[in-house]
Amino acid sequence: MAIIIYMCANLANFVPLAGKGATCYTRKIMEILRALVPWIQIILAVAVTIAILLQSNEASLGGVFGGNSSVVHTKRGMEKGLFVITVILASLFIITSIVALLLETF
Repeated sequence: MAIIIYMCANLANFVPLAGKGATCYTRKIMEILRALVPWIQIILAVAVTIAILLQSNEASLGGVFGGNSSVVHTKRGMEKGLFVITVILASLFIITSIVALLLETF
């Protein structure tokens, strides 16, 4: 996606020499990206929120009241998979935010 934005940014003012009927496809791509990126961000934001809420809390209620909460806990199985998915979703959200910023500057 970043490659398309770079191409669109450099070719945004490109006008083909094919005649009056020719259009610049990069402008169409930019318009499509400007319309899709906010929806992608909304979907990713909801997915990140759900993934964060599904993760178990390591600081249990006993740790709040002075119980033994110093047990080392490693992520295994589904918990580790959910953690990895959360990191990936958060990274995609950051990337789409940067893309949205770049789309607005060009």
